[in-house]
Amino acid sequence: MNFKTRLQGTMILFLKGILMGAADTVPGVSGGTMALMTGIYQKLISTISSFDKRFLSLFFSGKFKKAFEQIDLKFLFTLLAGIGTGIICLAGIITSMIENQPSRIYGLFFGMVLGSSVCIAKRIKWRLSGIISFLLSAAAGYLLVSIIPFETPHTLAVVFLSGFVAITAMILPGISGAFILLLLGKYNYILSAVKAPFESSLNNPHLLILSVFGVGCVCGIMCSSRIINFMIKKFPDITMSMMLGLMAGSIRRLWPWQEVFQNQSLQNETFLPAVLIISGCVIVFAIEFFAKYSENKQDNSIKSHDIEQKHPQPVAE
Repeated sequence: MNFKTRLQGTMILFLKGILMGAADTVPGVSGGTMALMTGIYQKLISTISSFDKRFLSLFFSGKFKKAFEQIDLKFLFTLLAGIGTGIICLAGIITSMIENQPSRIYGLFFGMVLGSSVCIAKRIKWRLSGIISFLLSAAAGYLLVSIIPFETPHTLAVVFLSGFVAITAMILPGISGAFILLLLGKYNYILSAVKAPFESSLNNPHLLILSVFGVGCVCGIMCSSRIINFMIKKFPDITMSMMLGLMAGSIRRLWPWQEVFQNQSLQNETFLPAVLIISGCVIVFAIEFFAKYSENKQDNSIKSHDIEQKHPQPVAE
């Protein structure tokens, strides 16, 4: 594989990370949705699962080189760089659009999720078990986004559990980690701790709250990634149909005309969201086409390299 092909692959992965970062700033959209949409979900889950007991044993034994040999650091760092860039560069723009023009930004993401659902459905070998899995998870996703937020005790045990559940939701397509925190009544509580880490609330120092929440997130992502990785390897079609169901069921939260029907002054906001839904679908189909083209080109490059090694050209005398 030549340098140009490797650079192209790195840039595509970086752009996918930007999409994930942008999605994480939109309430109701998870980075897992974008990862599944762009075809890197399985790789992401597999990479996270690589931080296992063997890695920890080698790492704390001082064998750092051996520990990190089992992790695809290039993939992880490139993706994290893209996610960070997406959050930093697009968070302000997207937040402003959600506050001032919600129907437009939701229309775009509705179209992207809808388009990606079509692309993912084409990759699944549909059987009865997959259809049942899809319908059940779609119903679960629909009901989940319909739940009215409720209050939970601000104890450290509940903070830990909130971090565990929120990070699990974040890596599942269709479910937003921020939305889960809202449901548990912990969104503002954690956000206030982030904004003022050296203060205290309800006799709990904010640093302690953030530490416990962080430990919950680490435990959650380690446990959930292993379960998802096992499911993808053992039952790929059932697992992917379940993921697709979650996306399909929870897409109602992105319906762009929610506020239009509630506010008569927004009646003119009907045409543009529809255009943006179509644009979102087109963006996804373009990404899908370009990704397949890039993969085919990369495979052909590898095959050509193997043929050259097996049958080298005779050296002219």
